[in-house]
Amino acid sequence: KNGGLYVKLGQSVNTLAHILPPEYMKYFSGLLDQAPQASYEDVKRILDEDLGSELVSRLETFEPVAIASASIAQVHIATLRDGTKVAVKIQKPWIQKQLPFDLACYQILVFLLEKVFDLPMFWTTQTVCEVITEESDFRIEAANSERAASNWKESSKWRNRVYVPKVFGDFTTRRVMVQEFVNGR
Repeated sequence: KNGGLYVKLGQSVNTLAHILPPEYMKYFSGLLDQAPQASYEDVKRILDEDLGSELVSRLETFEPVAIASASIAQVHIATLRDGTKVAVKIQKPWIQKQLPFDLACYQILVFLLEKVFDLPMFWTTQTVCEVITEESDFRIEAANSERAASNWKESSKWRNRVYVPKVFGDFTTRRVMVQEFVNGR
């Protein structure tokens, strides 16, 4: 219910499948792509604020219910007027305001755990906070995606085995990223 960083921390717990009981994995696995969704009204508002009619005028269809929802964003399927199927990743509306508070709470919690259990862990918080802050800026994700695509193309071994969906840079902002939709395996 708290969303944001709390869902992100739950997702981290899910990566510990090798040491935690199956009951934990059953509970936390839904956080990977089935976290609570923002309303369609919020989604439309963010699209309007960030892209105005620029994207909307190029859309043929837009699915109001997200196909996946995680800690920071949710993904909707849409079709451009030229028939291209795209994934529209939209940041949840409360993230920008909630993130600094959540990260401060996280740092306080780690500081207290360090003091109570005498485990030197606080030094890790700066990196974690930087990574999560960067993750909330989809322009960085888009640049990383484009760099990954370029790197995979340069690899003779992986060139024809790894495919990175095309990013539509014209429709990428801090809170919105549009990519070619590709069914994964």
